[in-house]
Amino acid sequence: MIRILIFSLLFFSITAQALEINERAPAFVFEDIFSKKVHRLQDYEGKVVLLTLWASWCNNCKRSMAFSEYLSQKLDKNAVAVVGICVDQNLENAFEFLKANKITFNNLRDKNDTAAALLQVVNIPSTFVIDQNGQILYIEDGHKPSNEAEIIRQIQMGMDTEQQINRLLSQQKVLHEKLDKLYQIKAGNVKPQP
Repeated sequence: MIRILIFSLLFFSITAQALEINERAPAFVFEDIFSKKVHRLQDYEGKVVLLTLWASWCNNCKRSMAFSEYLSQKLDKNAVAVVGICVDQNLENAFEFLKANKITFNNLRDKNDTAAALLQVVNIPSTFVIDQNGQILYIEDGHKPSNEAEIIRQIQMGMDTEQQINRLLSQQKVLHEKLDKLYQIKAGNVKPQP
């Protein structure tokens, strides 16, 4: 029986698929690390969410969390929620980390070790950009400073849905004009211009 259980666990962990872009983010429920207030992903619906899993023992988390703090200070809090989920079991270490790094945005506690499995995280830190409807726009496994511009771009894309649609419509109009002109040239209705 134990062999079957072990085989099943190994098989499931090997065949489990990682979260993907454009997939709905899994619902979560975690307590605020300080106030113990319960936070759910649904609480942030209507906002773009920058979500980072981190730990105090992770050297790369210092850069990632500093970047998230910078964004939390610069971005409109009505449009973007910056949230951390701490995977530390020792809260004192987490408190020290947050204080030493002057982190002020919402941080939640993963007291049951479920966040990494729920979000299918391989490395710490891992960052997700989730749009206003709960769709994953971007996943960063680990943190590289070279990815920071892309994170900002993805947050911006999540915020500017109407602007995106207008930009796409404008691009579509330009494309149609170019195609119309090309077809007219091929039909002999218009002479090509150099």
